[in-house]
Order: sequence, then C-alpha cells, then structure tokens
Amino acid sequence: MRTISENLRARRAELKAEDKPYRLREITARVQAHGIDVLMAAVGHWFTGKREPGVQELYALAAAMETDIDRLAKGVPHIAISGEDKKLMALIVGMPAREKQALMAYLEAKGTTHEMDNLGVHPDPPRRLRHNP
Repeated sequence: MRTISENLRARRAELKAEDKPYRLREITARVQAHGIDVLMAAVGHWFTGKREPGVQELYALAAAMETDIDRLAKGVPHIAISGEDKKLMALIVGMPAREKQALMAYLEAKGTTHEMDNLGVHPDPPRRLRHNP
C-alpha cells in the first residue's frame, strides 16, 4: 500500500495533467480556504513524507485536490465525478431505506450496481420489498 505522500504526489500529477491548480501555493491556498491554518512549508512536508496531515487537514486537502479522503489515505483510484453525478449521489444517500433498496435492486437487475459502488454509494443490506399499490 502506498503512503499518503505518494498518493498526494500521484493526485498532484493528475491535477497537472488535467490542467487544474497543482502548484504547492495553490493547494495551500485551497486548504486554507477550508478553514485550516497551515503554512506552505507544512503542506510541502505532507508531499515529501516528512510529516503526515491530521484528519482535519486530510479532509481539507482532499477537498482542495478535488478528490476524496480514501484516495489520499488508502490510494483508492480517483473517479472523476460530474456535478450531475454528485447531485444524484446526494439524492441516493438521502433516500429513505426502502426507496434506496428498490433502486439498488433495479440497478442490480440491470447489472449496473458496480458503477454505484465505484461512486461510493453503498446500499443498505438487501431485503425483499413488498410492492404497495
């Protein structure tokens, strides 16, 4: 498993390839915009592995680098999520359990549940649903 600093550097390279802000000062400013009081030197230490960010810093860093904490902490592959997909995910996560299960059953029948797993949307444990007309 890769270290946090290796995951940070990998995501930074992706940001550069995507022509998005990737320079240390830009990332530091974005972390600061999330309410974390941090110096550019400290962010640099996170990238070199001299120090590791705390949990709050890691969340802010993930937001600043347009990814999620699992990607930075565990090296889970980055999945680009559009604004529409984010809205859909928020709706699914906020659904009542019964509706969420029905949707997941429908997607499973169509063979598309793996896409939902990739987006980080996990169903509640499956149960047989009764149809209420």
